[in-house]
Amino acid sequence: MGQQFANAGEVFPPYKSTQYEAGIKIDWGKLTTTANIFQISQPSTISNVAARTLSLSGEQHAQLAAVRVVGSSAGFMAREARRC
Repeated sequence: MGQQFANAGEVFPPYKSTQYEAGIKIDWGKLTTTANIFQISQPSTISNVAARTLSLSGEQHAQLAAVRVVGSSAGFMAREARRC
């Protein structure tokens, strides 16, 4: 926490993050394909400008889907990832 907050030096309690992940891998012989999806949630901090305080409140969510195709004899690798 920076010195600009009235509660600078306050220690927040430990928090728990939640993560889900699923994936699949298929070997086609000369090509291998993988696909994964992820979702992560964790607590977030919010600043109160009027009171000049920082507190744990709210939640952050991140989602990602990734696809990967690798070719052994073709000599190429392509990957695409995007945020949902």
